[in-house]
Amino acid sequence: MQAGQDFTEKDFFKEKFSDAELRKLLGDQLPSAIFNFKSVAFKKSGLLAETLTEEAMFELLLEEPRYWRRPLLVIDGTIIPGASVKQIKELLNI
Repeated sequence: MQAGQDFTEKDFFKEKFSDAELRKLLGDQLPSAIFNFKSVAFKKSGLLAETLTEEAMFELLLEEPRYWRRPLLVIDGTIIPGASVKQIKELLNI
């Protein structure tokens, strides 16, 4: 708990998401909502964003944590990828 907020933290560099966990996390969101097309890892991959299907992005997210927009917050079931410290403080009212 920090600043009166309960939270669960997961270091997905050390403990990758399973297929089921990622599907549960995404809910009705598409993988592109959390995919980081600007990451160094993605740029080095040689992949082109416009050629990737949502399912291909899903598989890439499972394989490579650097493709995630970080930090990734889930607040009341809403995914908030890539939030700044300022945005996080505003969202948590701290």
